[in-house]
Amino acid sequence: MNRRELLAAAAGTMIVGTGMRAHAADAVFPGKDWETATPAAQNLTEPGLQAIHDLMQQTGTKAGLVVRGGKVVSEWFWEDANALTRFPVYSCTKSFASVACGFLEAEGKLKLDQPAADFIPAWKEDDRKAVLVRHLLTMSSGQSKDEQTMYASNDKIGFALAQKLQAPPGTKWDYNNVGCCALSAVIAKAAGEEMSAYLRRKLYVPLGISQYSHEESSGHTVPYTGLEITARDMARFGLFLRHEGRWKGKQLLPASYVQAASNSSQELNKGYGYLFWVNTAGAYKDSPHDMFLARGAYGNELMMIPSRDLVVVRLLGTKPNSGIDVNKLGALAVAACSA
Repeated sequence: MNRRELLAAAAGTMIVGTGMRAHAADAVFPGKDWETATPAAQNLTEPGLQAIHDLMQQTGTKAGLVVRGGKVVSEWFWEDANALTRFPVYSCTKSFASVACGFLEAEGKLKLDQPAADFIPAWKEDDRKAVLVRHLLTMSSGQSKDEQTMYASNDKIGFALAQKLQAPPGTKWDYNNVGCCALSAVIAKAAGEEMSAYLRRKLYVPLGISQYSHEESSGHTVPYTGLEITARDMARFGLFLRHEGRWKGKQLLPASYVQAASNSSQELNKGYGYLFWVNTAGAYKDSPHDMFLARGAYGNELMMIPSRDLVVVRLLGTKPNSGIDVNKLGALAVAACSA
């Protein structure tokens, strides 16, 4: 068994049915359009999918998708949403920034244990020289957290880069958008272009993601929020991650990076990977341990459960008081599987 299979087994989840096809030659990926399938064809039950539908509807969801075996099995829209609606997904953007770092590492343009100061020269002059790229990816950089001032700034990246440390790197876990924002400069310097342009070449075009936009601040891509994307294009990203960086027979991103990003990254918070929320330690007690998520404000969620070959998308954009219990959603997704 590989590590992900061991995690699934630890959660009591058997690798059966379509879930066995993690890297099978016949794995299905969407072309220009997604293929659809009946629940029975993908070993999903109608009552199980109805339960997912009901939970999403009751919590203010605007777009919901369930993908299994690379095909859309269920797709729902509410209120004014449709297949072309681009939703602001807030902190889900962070997971795209993580993947950008994975591509750069694979190209030899950065190392996770490399000082971020190699890309941000001003940091070489003080204690920030101890901040590693890994710390920025794991919310453990120790940077000051004046987020509200950053949000109001016309140069968010410049503001983030100017902030000092409030704790030694690697000693405190803090969900910190200021620290994450510094990744914009790291990615741009390593890639030789802005994060949005780099992801377009490395991720969006290869996966067929076309309905999206990124927020910029003073000409630089904001990495902690600002992505707007359709539910179906979000599902492409999820399927890519579910297959550990593989797409249509090509390993675009090393599987080892996705495995590391989707598992506990440090001891300070075992529920966090590389800008992904993870279930390695079983924080979502009713869901498989291999479940991992890109999570955004207001309950915008992208869920991957590789052991069950499932990708679940739940989007609503900006809608207060519309969060969803992702532990319950994960449990319902697994319960919907008949094999």
